[in-house]
Parts: sequence; C-alpha cells; structure tokens
Amino acid sequence: MVQRKYIAKYPTLKRIYPLFFWRKCSNCENEFRREWGWAAMINISSRSSTRRYLCKKCASSFDQANKYFLENKWKKKKPELFMRKECNCKSTKNTI
Repeated sequence: MVQRKYIAKYPTLKRIYPLFFWRKCSNCENEFRREWGWAAMINISSRSSTRRYLCKKCASSFDQANKYFLENKWKKKKPELFMRKECNCKSTKNTI
C-alpha cells in the first residue's frame, strides 16, 4: 500500500498583470489594471471556489500575498449586499 501527504490545491497564488479588465483588491478595495498584482483561487466548499485579488501596493512580495490569503483576512470583511440598512419609511419595520 502506498501513502503520501495531502498537498492542498488551494489557495493557488499567481502573479497577474490585467490588461483589459479591472480587478478589485480584497484588502484596500481599490480597483487596479495595467499593473502587477496577485490572484488566488480559494476553495469555499467541496464544489465551489472563488478568485480573490491583491494589488501590488498591499502585498509587494509573494510571501506577503501568501500570508494574507493563508490567514483568511479576506473572510472577515462582510459584503455590503448582506448588510441590513436602515430606512425612514412609515411602515412597522424600520429595516429592509
């Protein structure tokens, strides 16, 4: 019987230079194009994965980018879509 250690596929980290499309940085939330950055493919569940980006200003080296994605700092930020907003309507509920 042959055994070996499991080698994790995610996050796969690549250096990118986007020419045509804007990429949003996961750390500073600025968009960048025509400059160097990092792209990581991150496994969310067993069937789905997502791609996250870092600009060169937030992570200047491969080690800094790898540390950022391995510490899962990108998970701590909540998207604005799922945040509840207050409204000034005259209905019984004050939240949307």
